[in-house]
Amino acid sequence: MALRKPLLSLMSASAAAALAWPAATQAAPIELYEQPQFQGMALGLDRANPNLADYGFDNKALSVVVRSGSWELCTDAQFRGSCLVLGPGQHPNLPPGLQRALSSVRPKDGGSPNGGGVDPNAAVVLYDDGDYSGKSLAVNGPIASLGKLDMGDRVSSVEVRRGIWQLCEDSNFQGSCITLEPGRHHLSGAMHDEASSIRPLYGPNRQPLPEAGGLTLYENSDFSGRSLLITAPTEYLGRLDFSDMTSAVEVHSGLWDICTDSVYKGRCITLGPGRHVLTGGAHDRASSVRPRLPDNSPAWRGADPERRRIY
Repeated sequence: MALRKPLLSLMSASAAAALAWPAATQAAPIELYEQPQFQGMALGLDRANPNLADYGFDNKALSVVVRSGSWELCTDAQFRGSCLVLGPGQHPNLPPGLQRALSSVRPKDGGSPNGGGVDPNAAVVLYDDGDYSGKSLAVNGPIASLGKLDMGDRVSSVEVRRGIWQLCEDSNFQGSCITLEPGRHHLSGAMHDEASSIRPLYGPNRQPLPEAGGLTLYENSDFSGRSLLITAPTEYLGRLDFSDMTSAVEVHSGLWDICTDSVYKGRCITLGPGRHVLTGGAHDRASSVRPRLPDNSPAWRGADPERRRIY
């Protein structure tokens, strides 16, 4: 399928300045700049872009201008990882957690820049207003510092769509914490506008994931049926009665190898945080699973292209 070009191609800051704020109707709804204060090269977009690397702008943006609508900015491709929603305005310095970290961008509703709504795939949505409105942050895994995403000490309401989550007043999951189950939660008392970190809890004892992270394997492609939580290397899923039956995977945290043969052999794919439906040769073929850390992972850097695919 041919790649659809954005409304504006890469341009210099001086050219972008010609589209002075507020912009004419021809200007792009959102512009990303490679330097603070709207300096350097810029990329203008008028529609969702699941991978900024397509335009050579992956992990480059340091400032943003939003001219219309609300836009979701995510640290991973395909609108995964940590995502922050920005409304109309000039944002001369992105929050530290997003600086040179943006990989995908889309309108808040996934369609029109003027639409509403929040990422339908997010496990949790944090809001800075008590009525589930205002600035929002989509969460799919642990975040040790909400301040790095410009949401520290400002969360007033929380929508938990799936799972059990721990919300803490200090960074790194310290200080007073509360546990939230699926549903809508208006924060009051000591936790109102005080949250600084959030993470999922798992198992009957509601424990956090280990450092390597974890993932859940599902029997059906719609994330239903039998499921299995994995938090450690598993050489053979058959011992857990789950070999050759995985149709979908939700990676809660970390990077994970999923291989068609036992002991991490055969064809392997590496999955990052998010929900993944397995297709082709990976569908109902998983026999072994193990965590893979990015700092020592040649696969994460694109090695072994014949044997490994990265999602």
